Amino acid sequence: MAGLWLFSAWLLAGIAGCFFFPHWTTIGFLLYTLFRIYRTQLPFLQIRCLVFGLFFACFMGWTGRPVKEDLNQIEILPDTIQVAGDQLQFTARGQKLFPVYYQLRTEAEQQWWQKQTAVLTLRLTGEFSLPRGRRNLEGFDYRNYQRLLGQPQQFSAETIEVQTQPSQRLSIHQWRARLLRHIREKFPAAVARWTNGLLFGAKDATFEPILTRSKGLGIMHLFSLSGMHISILFGCLRYLLYRSGVTIERSAWLLSGIALLYLGLAGATISILRAVSQFVARELSRRFQWDWQGLDCWSIAVIVGLLVRPGMLLTAAGQLSYGFSFLLAVEKSGSLLKQSLRLNLLLLPVLSYHFYEWQPLSILWTALLTPVFSLLLPLLLVHLCVPLPFFSAFLNQLCQFLERGLDWGQQLSFSWVMGRLSYPLTVGLLLLGIWCLLKPGRFKWLLLCWGTIFVLLQFPQDQIAFIDVGQGASTFIRTQGKNILVDTGGRVSFQTEGWRQRPLKANAENTLLPYLKSQAVTHLDAVFITHRDTDHMGDLLTLAETISIRQVFYPEGAQNEPKFQQVLLALRKQGIAVQGLLASQQASKSWLQVLHPFTAGTGANEDSLVVKLRVLDRNLLITGDLGQTGELELVKKYGKNLQADLLAAGHHGSRTSSHPQFLATVAPRLAVISCGLNNRFGHPHPEVLNTMAAEKIPVWRTDQHGMVRLRETITGVVLERSQD
Repeated sequence: MAGLWLFSAWLLAGIAGCFFFPHWTTIGFLLYTLFRIYRTQLPFLQIRCLVFGLFFACFMGWTGRPVKEDLNQIEILPDTIQVAGDQLQFTARGQKLFPVYYQLRTEAEQQWWQKQTAVLTLRLTGEFSLPRGRRNLEGFDYRNYQRLLGQPQQFSAETIEVQTQPSQRLSIHQWRARLLRHIREKFPAAVARWTNGLLFGAKDATFEPILTRSKGLGIMHLFSLSGMHISILFGCLRYLLYRSGVTIERSAWLLSGIALLYLGLAGATISILRAVSQFVARELSRRFQWDWQGLDCWSIAVIVGLLVRPGMLLTAAGQLSYGFSFLLAVEKSGSLLKQSLRLNLLLLPVLSYHFYEWQPLSILWTALLTPVFSLLLPLLLVHLCVPLPFFSAFLNQLCQFLERGLDWGQQLSFSWVMGRLSYPLTVGLLLLGIWCLLKPGRFKWLLLCWGTIFVLLQFPQDQIAFIDVGQGASTFIRTQGKNILVDTGGRVSFQTEGWRQRPLKANAENTLLPYLKSQAVTHLDAVFITHRDTDHMGDLLTLAETISIRQVFYPEGAQNEPKFQQVLLALRKQGIAVQGLLASQQASKSWLQVLHPFTAGTGANEDSLVVKLRVLDRNLLITGDLGQTGELELVKKYGKNLQADLLAAGHHGSRTSSHPQFLATVAPRLAVISCGLNNRFGHPHPEVLNTMAAEKIPVWRTDQHGMVRLRETITGVVLERSQD
């Protein structure tokens, strides 16, 4: 009977959900699945589900058990080796898989690792630790992500010793590593990027700019190995087999075997695992004439995926890959455009929850580029087999033309930043979408819900958020319909040898920008830069390239410093108003006061811009990196008018700030210290913590507590943090 494999897939998904995320939604889904299985009144189905469920529950318990690794006999997966400057990263295999990080000592050592393509047995010394958890509210939780992938711990290596010569046994990881290296070294640069990225899922540093552009266009799915790639590649192979006279029965076996081999060569990511599993299930059904429909093949792919990566359906990749293919199996609407619109609308809750934005033109770009990829993929495959010089030159020009086209398309695209929907609302919209899908003619209800959400986004709640940007400072304030940012954070770079330098993204791309997008921030009315140090304004230009800024304020005199002068010039070219401030000036309305500097300086610490804001019926005082001398000048000039409920402690908790008299005058109910985890400066200084303890001032620190946020809710104002 067709469609019955769906019950087994649901059951295993429910068990995995309860194991990794015990919540009323996952428990409810599991109970609903058990009820539906009981209501089928089909004994063979119930027995099959019982056996599958018991086996999978035992399997989950066994794979989740803690193990003690023998660090004297650890194998390395060569296709996972990544060398970035003096940092080495790879996946090691002991009793379980785990990521290893190591700081390279010499350039010769770096070059040796860059050439490795063999399976090596290593002896490691170092220690296991948990990956870094979520540092900002609504942010990406890398620790939980690794747990879902079955790698809950990471290893920081102090020494690495090769125990044996490279293994001569067959290894798919070794094949893949050698193939990727061969392509990088022998093919033209653009062809190598696209071949490794599109055919074999190798998203290295050279392919990163292409991925960034594709993300801006909303077509990441075209660059992630998926069902479309499998359909195109194996459609070509099927045609060749057919023209060669191979029977349908034999071609099913050949294609299934090639697909499984390709799964390993492509890195066995979640999306390619789903696509290959579904393809093989369909081929076997055709070969043995089983009555498997589209949902049955999809269900088999779910079961296989859960056995390989039990937590995959709780990741963004798993939800989008399996969710999109499920909707394709169920959706039966007519035109391709109508189908694309409906599918995008159904998956909007997932996109909002994980990525906070949606590109409306992604439907158009997908329609335009799908035929291009249908041509490009076979060409790359043929070139891989027959790399003739004239063919290489032609294909290189084609790939470069596509890259320029992506640049052009990104300039035309725009996104709807919808923010991160709450988890209950996300689940509710998904259920409503499925109900509308199964009940034709009811999509108006889903459109009505999204219309309501769009209206509500125009009336956001006020908040104060001390964002964890590492060793730096950035505070987001939303009040009276205005979006205000005080400092942007920024990564302080230190002089190192050329080979040690790592290609690093702007710090804001992983901290500040994701949070602003999660709060549906599309523009900033004002950005205040307290002074010109990199850890306070280093990401200002990165921010301006992504989010519209109306005005930038800074301490008067800072514009005379050459580096900061260049930043202001770049802002003016973008049409952003810039203005230096002194204590006698008002930058905005009455809810904001500029208290410092009194005279024009150079934008150094002692010239820090000090602002006092009235937000959520509370006074907030931000002093930048102002030293104790400046703090005492504030006390002398303003006296008790300095009193504030919240204090952003000066200079990240350095003992050059936070004078006892200043703290006693401000008398905050909470002090927040913005500093990086395990920072090299030793911030906050014990002397400062002791002073605050003596003044009975509670202290929350971003290095220990992550983001600190005060926000308005239906029940009142709540104070929260991302780390407990």
